Amino acid sequence: MAMHARAFVLLGLTALVLPALLQAGAAPGALGVTHHGLRLDLPEAPDIPPPMPGANSGDGVPEYFSKACDDMDYVLKEPFGSEYHQDTGWATEASPRGDIVVVAGDSYVPGFAALSDFVVAGYDQATGAQRWLARWDGAAHLEDHPYDVAFDPAGQRVYVSGWSESAPSIGATGNGFDYAVVAFDTADGSIAWASTYDGPGHSTDEVWTMAISPDGSRVFLTGLSSGSGTAMDLTTLALDAASGAQLWVAREDGGLMLPDWGYKVLVSRDGATVYAEGWMTRPGTLIDFAVVAYDAASGAKQWVNDYSGPGADLGTDMDISRDGSFLVETGFSTDVDGSVDTVTRRIDTADGETHWVGSTATPIMTEADPFVRIGPDGARVYVAGPMQRPDTLFDLGFQAYDAATGATLWEQRYDVNGLNDFITGMALSPDGSTIYGAACVTSSALTGATFDFDVHAVDAATGALRWSRVFNGGNNGSDSAWRITTSPEGDAVFVTGWTENINTGFDITTMAFDGATGAQLWAQVLDEP
Repeated sequence: MAMHARAFVLLGLTALVLPALLQAGAAPGALGVTHHGLRLDLPEAPDIPPPMPGANSGDGVPEYFSKACDDMDYVLKEPFGSEYHQDTGWATEASPRGDIVVVAGDSYVPGFAALSDFVVAGYDQATGAQRWLARWDGAAHLEDHPYDVAFDPAGQRVYVSGWSESAPSIGATGNGFDYAVVAFDTADGSIAWASTYDGPGHSTDEVWTMAISPDGSRVFLTGLSSGSGTAMDLTTLALDAASGAQLWVAREDGGLMLPDWGYKVLVSRDGATVYAEGWMTRPGTLIDFAVVAYDAASGAKQWVNDYSGPGADLGTDMDISRDGSFLVETGFSTDVDGSVDTVTRRIDTADGETHWVGSTATPIMTEADPFVRIGPDGARVYVAGPMQRPDTLFDLGFQAYDAATGATLWEQRYDVNGLNDFITGMALSPDGSTIYGAACVTSSALTGATFDFDVHAVDAATGALRWSRVFNGGNNGSDSAWRITTSPEGDAVFVTGWTENINTGFDITTMAFDGATGAQLWAQVLDEP
């Protein structure tokens, strides 16, 4: 059974790292530590008003909420058993040619809860018409999960990465998952090649993100991979984009025989350098933010930059400026009193040195990732994530920094129904004027028990709300937007996730909105048998 990042962090690292934190004098809380083309025009809620001052009362964060929004095991298996249809969307990307948007999700085989495949759909960006549908089943015919989508610069191929189970579960050390990436022809969805990587530990190997070189010749993957005598390592691979052949592999071990995790990979604008981001467990400082720079041609390490706060520090996202001169990383940082902040930092690419470090004034949820984007002119940095309120509930949070100094320019939060709301994905319009957030929000229909698919658009200059949309899948069940992207021109926004329907279970749901007004352009719900 695959385990999502948050579940792994909370369960695995609690058992492994907490004793070390306690021995170091930290409080326990310091470990603060996602084919039928049936069309459904989902009901559209009215615009949500701007945030009101003050906090709403509440009963805290129920465990099932974070599971429904962010735990793959719960969404796919727990509520209804193996006979329930589970199709969930995990990634989406729009073609640079402006013709299609590709959605990747997984679909469980009815009657076999442990068997799932990659499901990849190509939709017309303008109309939502399904151009093609593809399904990939790994060589072992077991559990396969996609988690990222990327196009080549010409828009002729699209790559879907994730992990594929190569052997049945072998116990506590892992599930026998391998890195997996599949290349599809964007004209008809035919598979060009599929490539997997089994780390030296022959256990858990999971890709979390990928990037394509500017000339389209290479595919770069990063994630975590079990080592031989090194637990799990932050591991980056380079593949030949034409054939899927492995060109090089780079593994980073923090030195504590504990997990080291790759969360984001980027390529420099000139294609010469690859940057892998995540976190590593280090002697003396335990869990630290980490960014590693490699030579794109050889995989040779150029520099490593760590950030160590007083407790556990988990990097979760990174972006690169258009001129390639700096990176910005964001993630969680815990204090010895158990509080959790979102920490954002700028790193200069020339020497790998930290330029500034900033943090939010309020704790952020440990069950969902913060995201970061740099404005197209390089002047501003934007962070989105769920922000905790004094009453322990969570709002949709957005923040802007001055990219040169790290000064906070504005901070804004939005409360949908007075309950728990979580950012699950982020995009920035190509002109830098609007920030878009995909979200999973608690429905007002049944307090704390159901969840809705949500999209927020905020003004990048001020954080003011431009528009928002909330959707209920029709079953008053667990619905969530998960990832969001824009068209090349920025006139449309595409969001994918899942909605729960009474006859079909969880379905991969994708919606398109007018980027300026939020008007729904089309909706597609995919129910795979």
